[in-house]
Amino acid sequence: MSFLFLFLLSLAPLFHSSSPLPYPYNTSFHIDCGSSTPSTDSYNISWLPDKFFTGGSTSVVSEPLHFHLQHEKTLRYFPLSSGKKNCYNIPLPAGRYYIRTFTVYDNYDGKSHSPSFDASVEGTLVFSWRSPWPESLTRDGAYSDLFAFVKDGQLDLCFYSIATDPPVIASLEVVQIDPLSYNSAQTGDSYILVNYGRLSPGSSQWGPGFTSDPDAFGR
Repeated sequence: MSFLFLFLLSLAPLFHSSSPLPYPYNTSFHIDCGSSTPSTDSYNISWLPDKFFTGGSTSVVSEPLHFHLQHEKTLRYFPLSSGKKNCYNIPLPAGRYYIRTFTVYDNYDGKSHSPSFDASVEGTLVFSWRSPWPESLTRDGAYSDLFAFVKDGQLDLCFYSIATDPPVIASLEVVQIDPLSYNSAQTGDSYILVNYGRLSPGSSQWGPGFTSDPDAFGR
């Protein structure tokens, strides 16, 4: 638990720039997976309609009114007919990126069976979802965060079906950050830092942030 607190408390100094590149590096994508229309949320973030995917289909959660933000209500899923591997391939300049996904099931397909699947970034396994999900996770979904370098001009976020289960994703955010953050000058650019949990001290609410103040990272 102390590690999680350290991770969250480190967010403030994390984005202080010590590189010659101008903040905020001018590259970001906020993709509303499963949606066909652009939107702007209460944090004044502009969301793109779904794009950069290699396959799959779209759907809506079973209880849209239960979710606070528009990008939490729609999703893209990847049935077996789309293949065992499907990706989002996003063109990006070389650099370091903050990547955040929102994953939710909410019985969108009426089968009451949360899926098992794996997810990778740049060929490295980062998340493994296994059925059955906890009830709160099945209904509310979860935000997942990581930091990775992209060196080849394209971010590859890929999903791998387990058995016949279709992987799902509701939103994808990619924001370029200071390449020297988290001491990368010493550790190198081959590591992916993954946040495997979030704490919401004193609150029972979930979501991408706690304030409507303007902040490029939704903190």
